[in-house]
Amino acid sequence: MGAHIAKRGAELDKMLKDGSSGAVDYVRRAGIRNRRQKDIDFYSFATKYCHWHQPTSFPMFDSYVVIAVRRIDRFVCGQRTIRGDLRGYPMFVQVIDQVMDWTKWAAKAYKTADQGLWILGQILDGTLEPRDLGLEQPPKGL
Repeated sequence: MGAHIAKRGAELDKMLKDGSSGAVDYVRRAGIRNRRQKDIDFYSFATKYCHWHQPTSFPMFDSYVVIAVRRIDRFVCGQRTIRGDLRGYPMFVQVIDQVMDWTKWAAKAYKTADQGLWILGQILDGTLEPRDLGLEQPPKGL
């Protein structure tokens, strides 16, 4: 992975500086294959890598974040409005921005949003109990 990133270092640095979703697309496709000779998609890693280099431009994708986003969507809208796979990065950014608007998180505070959504996703998934964090249960219906 390091060699893949270094291969286009200057170009990748520019994409990161510009906040281009192309940075995520480049990092996620490293040309590394699994045992079945299928290319591995490093999407989650790529979003985290880009976030740590430019936190105001790149929200982080995680399966727990998706669980939380979908539940917030149903809670706020009364039905599921976010459909499809969120592995297309421009669509994922739009969805996170919408959720940040609904939840009144500060604009472009992706780190705060990611932390909150990640914890909420774990609670909703049953991986983490709110009491483990000294919290009450999430609101009914959420």
